[in-house]
Amino acid sequence: MIEFSAPAQVAVLVDAPNLEPLEPIFDALEGLPIDMWIAQSAFIALGPSVAHHLRLAGFSSWLDLRLGGEAETVARSVEAVARIGVRGVTVDLASGADAAIAARKAARGRLKVIGVPNPLDRPEMAGVRAEIASKARLDGIYIGAEQPASPRGQTIRRSDRAVAADLLIVAEAVLTAADPHAAATAIIDAQRAITGATP
Repeated sequence: MIEFSAPAQVAVLVDAPNLEPLEPIFDALEGLPIDMWIAQSAFIALGPSVAHHLRLAGFSSWLDLRLGGEAETVARSVEAVARIGVRGVTVDLASGADAAIAARKAARGRLKVIGVPNPLDRPEMAGVRAEIASKARLDGIYIGAEQPASPRGQTIRRSDRAVAADLLIVAEAVLTAADPHAAATAIIDAQRAITGATP
């Protein structure tokens, strides 16, 4: 079983069909308490080896696959993801409570399961999706930068500035910075200041 480092508060988005251009950034981030958030498109292009590659580079990863469909299908998908060796995976909350519950049971504590509302949802559906995540006892929910925090579990947010979140996913602020290490360190420090976490 893979041993993960302590949970990070910041993850860098990996959304590229080729990791080679990102290697200098990975080198610059070495040693920082930071995870990698692998987008669905990157996973489709690179396959499970992307998580292995990042693990060898010293990073824990999350797979943003937004798994959905029938409960049995979602459970089998989570089982497969658990064998890859990542910290967590996302599931589409639009598939309903049964699918979310099946995902959590299939994970069996081997990885975190994060619920993601459908981007096509009407605003009034936010509460419904949060209720599904709560009912399924998922580990957290991916929400917008300005939405209220999750009532249960982790709150995952995507933003290039520090915001109240258990895990902040950043992209351009680090990936396009002249000094990725300094940029990432500043975000980590700002995130700790907001959440009250200690190094």
